[in-house]
Amino acid sequence: MEGNPYSILVQTLKNGEKRPPGYRMGEIVSENPLKVEVSGTVQTSEDLLKNDALASFQKGEQVLLLPIENEQRYIILCKVVST
Repeated sequence: MEGNPYSILVQTLKNGEKRPPGYRMGEIVSENPLKVEVSGTVQTSEDLLKNDALASFQKGEQVLLLPIENEQRYIILCKVVST
């Protein structure tokens, strides 16, 4: 399960490290290479992990992120759409 973002989250919590801060909303600013604007910064694919069920993204889509590693990396949990 190495590389699985959920495994990384569980391992972080098990190791007693500081719990990650709350969720963040982000916006896809580039599809290829993947870039997400979150909290006033643009995160590149090197700084992003994603739920394996998410196949692709389109520019302008909103995503829910969980910050890890002192907000240096983020896990993209899901796409967020309005109802």
